[in-house]
Amino acid sequence: MMFLSGHGFDFNKWVKLGIPYVSREKEAELRKKLQRKKDNSKGRSNQIFLKPFHIKYLNNIYDKIDEWLQSGEGNELELKPSSPFFRKLTYQELEKKYPTLIAETHSLPDGKRCIKLLKANESERKKKEKSKDEKREQELLDRVGFRAVIDMIAKHKKLIIGHNCFLDFLHMYYHFYGTPAESLKEFKTEFNSIFPLIMDTKHIAQSEAIWPLIYKFGTRLNDLFNACLELDDFDIGVLDIPEKFNRYSSDSESVYHEAGYDALITGQIFIALINYLGPGNINDIVSLLDHPDISKYKNKLHLFAMEQQSYVDICGEDNTPLHDNVFHITFDSEYKSRAIIDIFQVHGKCYLKWISDTTCYLIFKDLHGLVTPEICDKIIRTYPEEFEVCTFAHYSSNKDNPETVLGKRKLDETEGIHLEKPAKRRKIEDSQFPEWNPCSIL
Repeated sequence: MMFLSGHGFDFNKWVKLGIPYVSREKEAELRKKLQRKKDNSKGRSNQIFLKPFHIKYLNNIYDKIDEWLQSGEGNELELKPSSPFFRKLTYQELEKKYPTLIAETHSLPDGKRCIKLLKANESERKKKEKSKDEKREQELLDRVGFRAVIDMIAKHKKLIIGHNCFLDFLHMYYHFYGTPAESLKEFKTEFNSIFPLIMDTKHIAQSEAIWPLIYKFGTRLNDLFNACLELDDFDIGVLDIPEKFNRYSSDSESVYHEAGYDALITGQIFIALINYLGPGNINDIVSLLDHPDISKYKNKLHLFAMEQQSYVDICGEDNTPLHDNVFHITFDSEYKSRAIIDIFQVHGKCYLKWISDTTCYLIFKDLHGLVTPEICDKIIRTYPEEFEVCTFAHYSSNKDNPETVLGKRKLDETEGIHLEKPAKRRKIEDSQFPEWNPCSIL
C-alpha cells in the first residue's frame, strides 16, 4: 500500500472504475451457487415439507390465481411481497399446480420483493427460461472480468515477458487460478501447463552475456532501460506511438511504476536484449526464441537472492547457488548498515540482508565464485570483538543443529566462528533471504 501510494496510485479510481475478476476456483463456486438459485426458483432444491399454516398460505394464493385466470384480465399477476422462505415455498408448489405459468421475482420501489406471474404457452415459457439463463450466465461472465484476458493469453500460449516477475506470476496465479500447490514441483508443473512460454528480462540481464555490459547501470527496470537507450550495443527499435496516446512518450519519471509504462519499457528492454543476443538474421519471433543463444532463458524467473543468476526454472531443475560470497554475521548490540559495511568493504563492494536486529547476511557483489580459503580467512577475521562471522555454507549446514550453532565452540580457521542464538526477528522493509518456497509467499 505504501509503495502504491508513494507512486501516485489512485485508490478512489480503483474502487470506482476498477475492472472486476474472479479466480477459476471462485468461478466454480459461483456456478454452483447459480445452479442452486436456478433450482430454488423451480422449487427443486431442498423441498419444503408442508405444514398446516403453509397450506393455508398457499390456498390463499391459489384462490387469487384461479380468480385471475378465470377473469381473463391481463397477462400478468403480481402477488403480495413475501419473505425469501415463502417465495421459495410458492415457487415449489406453483410449478406443480400451474405448470403453464411463468413465475419471476421482482423488486418493488420500496425494496421489497414479490413474485410476478405471466401467462405463456410452452414455446414462450422455453424462450423466457432461455433468456433468463443467458442473463445469469452474462452476469457471471461479467464477474469473471479481466481473467478472461488472462485465459485468452493462456489458451493461445502467447509469450509473456516480465521484469523480476516471479512474485508477479505467483500473484497472478493465485488471483486468477487458485491457491498454488504446496510442493514447488507440483506448482511448476501446473503453472507451465497454463503459461508454457515466459521470459524474465531481469534474469537475462544478469546473464554472463549481458551483465558485463550493463553492470554500471544495474538491473532495476528504469536503470536497465537507460542502459538499453545509452549503450551502442543495444537497439530497442523504433516505437510508433499514436499522438492521442503520447502520455508515455516523454517525462518518464512522472509515469514510472505505472503498470502500463512499466510494461511498455519491459517490452522495449526485451527487444534490445534479444537483438543483442540473437544472430541478427531472423525476423520471425518464434524462430528467434528457439535459437540456442536465447532459448536458454525461457521459463527461468529471477529470484531476489544473494548473487547473480539465482532463478527458478519452471521447466527443469533449479540451480543451486554457490553463495561463496555470502557470510553470516551476528553481534551483541545493534549496528547500522553503514557501520558494518565500512568494516568489511576493504575486501570489496558489499551489502547486507538483515535477518534480525543482531544478525544479517553480508554479500560481496564482485566475489561470486572467486572466494579462496585465503580471502575467506581474511574476511572472517575482519571484525570487532563482539562480532561472530561464518561462511554461508557453514551456517546453512549447521543452523538446525543446536549443539553446534547455539553452542559456542572454537572452529578451525577455514570454518569461521560459530553463532549464538539469533535475536528475535524484526519486521524490515528490504527483502530477506529465506529458504525459497514460492508457494508459501502468498
